[in-house]
Amino acid sequence: MRNSSFQRIRRGEKLPFEYQTEQWMAVFDGSRNVLKATESGKELQYDPGENKVYTGNAGYEKVE
Repeated sequence: MRNSSFQRIRRGEKLPFEYQTEQWMAVFDGSRNVLKATESGKELQYDPGENKVYTGNAGYEKVE
């Protein structure tokens, strides 16, 4: 699950925060360290050394 928030600025005025949640189901291919989303087919690269998942140049880590 990915949770994100952002705050738009219009004409120098900060607007209220907006929140988004996105959840994917994926299958892990251990030979390639890749998670493949079952619905969209998108692939995410997993780096076990850093315990991060990458999509393109963006890296995500689990925060508890």
